[in-house]
Amino acid sequence: MKKLNFIILTLMLIILISSIFSSRSTPTTSINVDTETYRVVGVNRTFTINITVSEVTNLWGWEINLFYNSTHLNGTDVGEGPFLKTAGEAFFWIVNLADNYNATHGYIRAFCTLTHVIPGPTGNGIIANITFKSKVIGSSILDLTNTN
Repeated sequence: MKKLNFIILTLMLIILISSIFSSRSTPTTSINVDTETYRVVGVNRTFTINITVSEVTNLWGWEINLFYNSTHLNGTDVGEGPFLKTAGEAFFWIVNLADNYNATHGYIRAFCTLTHVIPGPTGNGIIANITFKSKVIGSSILDLTNTN
């Protein structure tokens, strides 16, 4: 009986030690804008920023909501990035592209999803790009919120 208890205790100890040494921190998926604050250095200049995803596994769809200072910038276009399309056909929709969301901000909302139930891409990549036209010199925070 003592020998059986010793064997069980030894096995439990081995399992405990192996689980401690085999556990690793897992990366966290994030959606980011290239630059969180855009500095406008000239008027009537067109530029594009990227929205990227990092450390994602099996991405099948995404949604972005972006606010910006409409005194300094005019949102003119939103495009689908290449990352999701690497897995197959995708449906992309610009839900809202409003330069006059309120008195001080513009708002962009877009989403994209794969059209077939297949594994999505894994890794890092560009999911969307947004084109702006500068209005006045200054800076604007590009506030990416409530992303999925």
